Amino acid sequence: MARREKKRIRIFFARIFVFLLIFAFAAFFFILREQEQTKQKETNWLSGCFLRIGDTQVDYREALVYLDAAQKDYEQYYGSGIWEYVVDGQGNTIASMLKEQVLEQIIYIKVVCQKANEMGTVLSTEEQEQVDVQVEAYMKKLEGSPLLSEGVNEDIVRRIYSDNLLARKTFEESTLNVDTLVPDEEARQRSFYTVAIRNHKVDSSGDKVAYKGEELEKLRERMQKLREEAMTKTDFYTWAASVTDEAGSLQLSGGAGDFPEELEDALFALSTGEISEVIETSDYMYIVYCVYDYDIDATLAVKEEMIAKRQAEEFQLLYEDWKTVIGVELNAAEWKKVNLISGN
Repeated sequence: MARREKKRIRIFFARIFVFLLIFAFAAFFFILREQEQTKQKETNWLSGCFLRIGDTQVDYREALVYLDAAQKDYEQYYGSGIWEYVVDGQGNTIASMLKEQVLEQIIYIKVVCQKANEMGTVLSTEEQEQVDVQVEAYMKKLEGSPLLSEGVNEDIVRRIYSDNLLARKTFEESTLNVDTLVPDEEARQRSFYTVAIRNHKVDSSGDKVAYKGEELEKLRERMQKLREEAMTKTDFYTWAASVTDEAGSLQLSGGAGDFPEELEDALFALSTGEISEVIETSDYMYIVYCVYDYDIDATLAVKEEMIAKRQAEEFQLLYEDWKTVIGVELNAAEWKKVNLISGN
């Protein structure tokens, strides 16, 4: 009996050993397969593609179109000799900085478009017709461009215009629920004309020396006479321009927090058409005429800006989440080949 029991025990442990051996081999081959699939994914780049957003790869020719547009904008203002100018201690040039900006722009557009596809957001027939018009106009301008020799064609251009319109549509649909209520007082804009007279002088060292004693009293007397004169003027602005020491503050516009703290309370106490008493600050004495105590058009514009900011902040949070989930992978070797095109 003892011998038979020992035999059963040996058989039991032998079976366990075989099971563990099979499991170890299975795990080993599973890891090998996973590594091979990862390797294939890393190396499975389509020819000329520099970026992978989820399962979508981006052709370098799209980057060339974006770069071309940005390059022309820069050169319009700064000329064509700016590109090798070094902008930081790491040796980055304006050209490399522009490349990074364009890369971020493309990543943004592609991530949002991929999310749009998941959400079922598509361009309407009217929007597609709008793209057709834009593509036709762009292709006419492209005649003779070096982009053509790089392989940029109508399909590439159409994809870019469609992506940008779809991304904008996705932004609008995703921010529909953003709070658009902005209280009037929060956005209220005012406009003023001012006479600003210095209450200091500058010494030989360039330091400000405040008027004191008799000098200060003479200045106060002068300001009172100027205010009396201001009360008789029908064209405050023209008169103010002829007497002020500070042409830069001849016209002030804005809302809460936009004006010097020493001046804001006095300005906001004025009604349209009213002229202030003499206002003393650390650097100037002012006489102020209130053009508008509530500039309706400017206030509406500021409300729109505040709503747009809320929408942008809300959408940025969504975008960062989408970007993480969808995944972004750069083909650094291919991206390095993408450069500004000379001769544009």
